[in-house]
Amino acid sequence: MSPQTDEPAGAVFRCDECGRIRHVLADDLGLFLPEAPASFFELVDPASQDKFQSFLTTVERHGAALSWELNIRMSEQAAPMNCFGLRAEGDIFCIVSDSPRNLFSLYDELLRMLNEQSGLLRAAQQECRELRDVDDRHLSDFMRLNNELVNARRELTLRNQEVERQEQRIRRVINAVPDAFLVADGDGRVHFANPAAAALLQEQEQLDASWLSMVGECDGVSREIGLLHGTKLQMTMELRSVPLVWQGRPAFLVSMRDVTEQRKLENVREDMERITRHDIKSPLGGIISLAAMLREEEGLAPNMRRLLGLIEDAGYQVLNMVNMSLDLYKMEQGRYVFQRRCVDLLPIVERSLEEKQAMIRARGLEAVILVNGRPARPGDFVRIRGDETLCYSMVGNLVANAVEASPDFGPVTLSLINNGAEVLFRISNLGAVPREIRDCFFEKYVTAGKKNGTGIGTYSARLIAQTLGGGVEMRTGEEFGTVVTVRLPGVVEIEEDQKFQGMPDRACG
Repeated sequence: MSPQTDEPAGAVFRCDECGRIRHVLADDLGLFLPEAPASFFELVDPASQDKFQSFLTTVERHGAALSWELNIRMSEQAAPMNCFGLRAEGDIFCIVSDSPRNLFSLYDELLRMLNEQSGLLRAAQQECRELRDVDDRHLSDFMRLNNELVNARRELTLRNQEVERQEQRIRRVINAVPDAFLVADGDGRVHFANPAAAALLQEQEQLDASWLSMVGECDGVSREIGLLHGTKLQMTMELRSVPLVWQGRPAFLVSMRDVTEQRKLENVREDMERITRHDIKSPLGGIISLAAMLREEEGLAPNMRRLLGLIEDAGYQVLNMVNMSLDLYKMEQGRYVFQRRCVDLLPIVERSLEEKQAMIRARGLEAVILVNGRPARPGDFVRIRGDETLCYSMVGNLVANAVEASPDFGPVTLSLINNGAEVLFRISNLGAVPREIRDCFFEKYVTAGKKNGTGIGTYSARLIAQTLGGGVEMRTGEEFGTVVTVRLPGVVEIEEDQKFQGMPDRACG
């Protein structure tokens, strides 16, 4: 028996089911010195071999063998030892001690060691799982980012290809148009020119000073220039330019269009209109004169005298409209100039409505003129700044449209509102504008539902309103009909202009 110590004396080792020793955990008995045996069988005395085999069988079957006494070879002789076997983790843990008390102490120590190892193993496994989870997350993030990068690269490639296709289409269009397009910087160097521009400039690489000054002055506004061949005008070009940044430097995009034939046609048109006006004026003057002469005859009934007066007035109105036909063209070109006068709009509205009385009575319409929200009364006036002939043409077209578009027996309201600085002329009826022309109601040649409509009336009305310094707008709907509102400058603005210019306006007296 070994002496009493604080630590239990014995040997603890691990072997497989065949007894092959895998690992020595403790050896206070010196069983594995000086050379460790390879198998538990080598430690057991030959007389105890069968009993040792039964020991192993018991451990295999029952998982443990408690306090078996086996003769164990010591350094010189065999000695009886208490043996304990426990199956765990696929192997057999064996305890050999010279006393049962030490055996159980060593068993407790073995369990403690196994629990510590199990705890360490579980902690290591948990750490491995966590590291594996982290690695999986990192791998997942990496794969996701890689997929996003691949998709972004594919999308960028597709977009670049689309941009290239768009650039090719734009370039083909620019090269195919007959207008000249070029990009020039502030020094006159041409960085891009389509074939039309290259032919026009005869492939010169730099613009001269005269070109540059005109390019800089355009800034989105068109100008006309004449190209000379010697001293003779070769062609007329419409020049436009807008600033842009070209390869990081300020430059101009310049467009030039050949308008030579267009200007020739316009000159022919003006000549024809002058001839037409001259041919119309001669018989029209005779009609006016004849009506005036007949009106002076004695013995005429008052109604006949009034009708002849209307004929004479209508003749003068037609004469003024003939004279104004070219004026409309000048308005389109922004070249119309007129002398502003104080014009009373109320008589013009009354006269325009009187001219439509035949249609109004035939269709049972109720036409009324309002001034500042009440029916017009003798002595009322609504003054604007403008031109009487232009106002008559504008009002006449809008009144005719309202009367023709109104449903039978419906109301037609002509309202004049004087706000001092601004005068509103509002025409309303219960007829709704067809949906297909609502967005282009004031455009040229737009008409619908009229047998002899030309689409000029509302277009000229808007053109005249803008020329007079105002504007026109339209609201329409099935529930309330159509309301056209004309905004014109009032007399107060004229008085302010007179103070500024120091010039009286006799027509406003």
